[in-house]
Amino acid sequence: MARHPKRKAGKYGARQYQTKYDPNDGTMERALTEIRLGKKVKDIALKYKIPRSTLYDKIKDNHPKKVGRPTVLSHDEEKALASMVELTCEWQVPMDRTDLRYFVQDYLNKKGVKLFRNENLPSMDWTERFIRDFKLKLRSVDNVKPNRSGLSLEDVNKFFINLEKELDGVPPENIWNFDETNFTDDPGKKKVIVSKRRRRVERCMPHSKTSFSVMCCGNPKGEFMPPMIVYKSKCMWENWKKHGPRGASYTMSKNGWFEAQSFTKWFMDLALPRLKELTGKKVIIGDNLGCHYTADVLIECRRHNIAFIPLIPNTTHISQPLDVAVFSPVKKFWRQSLEAWRRETRIKDDLQKTCFPAILRSTFIRIERELGTALESGFRTCGIHPLDRTKIAKKIPSRVHVVDGFDLNIFNDSVLDFLENNRTCSVTNKQTRGKKCEPGKNACDMLDTQAATTTEVLEVSQQPAQTQAQASVDDGEQPGPSNVINDREVDTDTDDSDVEEQLTLELEEALAAQSDEDEDEEYFNIEEEIDEIEIEAIENRAAKEREQAEEQLPTDTVEETEEMTQEEDGDGISWVCPGCNIGWNSDTASEIWIVCDQKCGRAYHIHCSGLHYNIRKVNEIDWETIPFTCDVCQPRPAQRQSQRLKQKAKK
Repeated sequence: MARHPKRKAGKYGARQYQTKYDPNDGTMERALTEIRLGKKVKDIALKYKIPRSTLYDKIKDNHPKKVGRPTVLSHDEEKALASMVELTCEWQVPMDRTDLRYFVQDYLNKKGVKLFRNENLPSMDWTERFIRDFKLKLRSVDNVKPNRSGLSLEDVNKFFINLEKELDGVPPENIWNFDETNFTDDPGKKKVIVSKRRRRVERCMPHSKTSFSVMCCGNPKGEFMPPMIVYKSKCMWENWKKHGPRGASYTMSKNGWFEAQSFTKWFMDLALPRLKELTGKKVIIGDNLGCHYTADVLIECRRHNIAFIPLIPNTTHISQPLDVAVFSPVKKFWRQSLEAWRRETRIKDDLQKTCFPAILRSTFIRIERELGTALESGFRTCGIHPLDRTKIAKKIPSRVHVVDGFDLNIFNDSVLDFLENNRTCSVTNKQTRGKKCEPGKNACDMLDTQAATTTEVLEVSQQPAQTQAQASVDDGEQPGPSNVINDREVDTDTDDSDVEEQLTLELEEALAAQSDEDEDEEYFNIEEEIDEIEIEAIENRAAKEREQAEEQLPTDTVEETEEMTQEEDGDGISWVCPGCNIGWNSDTASEIWIVCDQKCGRAYHIHCSGLHYNIRKVNEIDWETIPFTCDVCQPRPAQRQSQRLKQKAKK
């Protein structure tokens, strides 16, 4: 039986009614135009099947308003409101139904009009009808970080100017884009059939947070390089490499990410052999990450005419072809393959490294026909091939009026208030980690800059001794650290080949050291802060102990101590170290002494007191605040006292 049966026309069938005109296809406008040209209303009514009364009402304008209750807002206001909803989506602060209601309330309050009962707040029914009338729709949103929304049109133009120079004359098969992604052990969610009264639905399916990093690379022709898989491990087993994608490479890292060593291995094992087969200039495009600019990679790129182009930072979601068009369908088929593998094997444990290559291979086989087309679409959508900067520029939020031809200051003020409250965020000067290259430019230019700096250093070091001494004197007169290196001795009779080898070694050492500068600086800053906190804690603790000791001492002992400290002569207060019987004068002493905190008047050399401190830190400690009690006032083993004070100082 048909889902929507129709009654047949005839003697016992449905009655045949006259077909009514469609008011949205322009029939009424054509009929009115012919009547104004002089034709009869009766003839036009028969021709277009429109009632004569309707034509007379239209000609005489008897019913100018629409049928039904009038809208709360005018048509222009509702149209502007719908345009504003689209504008907020462009600015990446889309509205939900609650935001829309409060926006209309704010607009009506500023206008000074009361149209709704509940403090001018529109009802949910009004919101649903507004969404229906303007053919809007509710969709789920993807959260992005605020730094991804800071792209400007100037950054896009600058990137494409540099990219256009690098891609000039390069065929599409020589343009490659690489990017890494991760595959998780989670089949994801799906819709199932349940009864209407059931609210919560659960499915028994093993899953975990295990993930594997995979590097992919392709060109606008739809060609792909074999992938590389990175395992989180300290060693590699042979059964982790079986039954994987054809030609795939495998490596491991401490955290399972693509670090500098893993990226260099991918470039040397997979990318470089494929790029060597191509003729002419080659271009490889990827993320603007510091771990990609290793000395080995940049030197090989320069040697084989390969341009290493970084993208604009924090824009891979709109400028990375693999990220835009390839990874989403691949992840979809990955979840299907993972679920099928779970059903077949009935394994309840986490996804093991021995099983991952086979599942990844089945995923690529399922989507093999669609990958090439998706990659071509990704290059076209990102404006890389064919080169078109408008593909990225149109995704930047526009700063135009809310709606063309609609000038309403109150409405515009409400829009600006909403955008300011939801779009702006506090800007923090976050320190960048690693090396960065200008987007769109060849990263191999970093070699020229570093080589020029190294050449200047070699030229200075090869000067005669007298010239170096004079240069050091001249440089020392200027404020700031000296820029002349005098400790290095270089033979002035070296050949050009030796100089090139030395330049290469200097370059590799500089690039390797540059990646650790930020970490060293951060480590030393943290260490200084810890030292300051520990010293402050020691001072506070020593002050409390001195106060407690003063309270516990007898009155006569305190008076004797005060008398001893008040005795003075022409040279100042003097004591004799009980450990070595050597006198001390506070005005002329050159050694560091420590005084008993019980105010008995005894002073010791640091080396005679039994305190074993690091000699390097002796001059940096305020010894007046260190708690010390001599053996006469409070006998205790010197070793125990040294350990206690050493724990407090935390050297």
